[in-house]
Amino acid sequence: MHIGIDLNLQALNSNVFGKLQHEEKDYWLNDTTEELVKAVLLDEKNTVFNLLTYADIRRYFEVLQVYIRNLQLGITEASGQGYAYGILPSDITTGLITSGVLYHGIKYKVVIAGTTDLSAFGYKVTPIVNETFECDITTGTGATIPIVSGEKYRIINAHGATLAATYGAPNDLPGTEFIATASGAGGGGVSTVIQNLTDAPTWVGTTLMPVYNQGFYLPIDATSDVTKGNPITSGSLTIGERYIVSIAGTTNLSGIGGVATPDVGYIFTCSSASAPMWQGGTILYLINNVGNRLIKMQDVKLVLANSFGSMKTSPISVYANDRLRVYHDNKFSIERLYIDYIIKPITVDWNSNTNSDLPTSLHGRLVKLTAERIAATTSNPNYPAIDKENKEIVQ
Repeated sequence: MHIGIDLNLQALNSNVFGKLQHEEKDYWLNDTTEELVKAVLLDEKNTVFNLLTYADIRRYFEVLQVYIRNLQLGITEASGQGYAYGILPSDITTGLITSGVLYHGIKYKVVIAGTTDLSAFGYKVTPIVNETFECDITTGTGATIPIVSGEKYRIINAHGATLAATYGAPNDLPGTEFIATASGAGGGGVSTVIQNLTDAPTWVGTTLMPVYNQGFYLPIDATSDVTKGNPITSGSLTIGERYIVSIAGTTNLSGIGGVATPDVGYIFTCSSASAPMWQGGTILYLINNVGNRLIKMQDVKLVLANSFGSMKTSPISVYANDRLRVYHDNKFSIERLYIDYIIKPITVDWNSNTNSDLPTSLHGRLVKLTAERIAATTSNPNYPAIDKENKEIVQ
């Protein structure tokens, strides 16, 4: 890409652009990448540099959709505040990695194979150079789940595990995410389920590189899980529907997609039309995924003062302090939080040999756009020619 910038610029005016340093080119490539992503994915036709036409947006959306991610956030109730919140995803370590943790849901490319066993990470025992895989860390189940200090976890069902008291979790409720403050066997019982969000393999000569970052860049949409309908205490459930345990009782849900001993707040997807053997006063509710209404922070009190402010069918939400807050105003419960967002593009860095995570098919277009922006910013007299050439390329 640096060579491409030189060719685009120096051929027109080598005296002006012959001394661009690698760090300067990195800056312009990264800035142009962000503008390109915003223009395409957010449909911002009137950008400062008029990068794209609507034809470009349609052409590039399909390849740039890899930047759009859906993520479940760990949920925490802000006691007494009338809202629940989730912490927005942060950047991960990019570039070449030979040690440390892998992140659940992140795609990695094998740069040097080595002999690291990645079978517990959604890949294979023996890595192969240039292959990519999406990290799918094996979920921990049972009474002796290994917990490692410094690694991140999500509670699916605690079933007696004292994760708050022993490992630093905010509480032991399903849906809670935490970074462990101690190491141990996890405790709990046969129905304990904990999802590892980070985990470290036993590294043996392998070098991996994240294909993309997971850091929060721009919001698209946010939804919440809330209960709907009447309490369910008997009969069959509907296959494919999601249910939450309101009162645990002693009903065994393992035959219909759940666990044998669920906690209050445990959510599962029904996998069988067979009726469970209802026991001990178990109460379930259907889960409804609803869209949040995003408002400005300064409007929260005004909206909540209205009787239709934050409703079960359309809760209000704000982004603040790197968190997504969803207000229930103590009228209902927010059970889970989800966001659709644009991830932060990987930063191009000549010195660390970190390349763009844009699809390869767009690298040429990125170089030409970058050259055009440099020429425009530096008042290059040849800018009109560059601009005309770039527009002709996409016609």
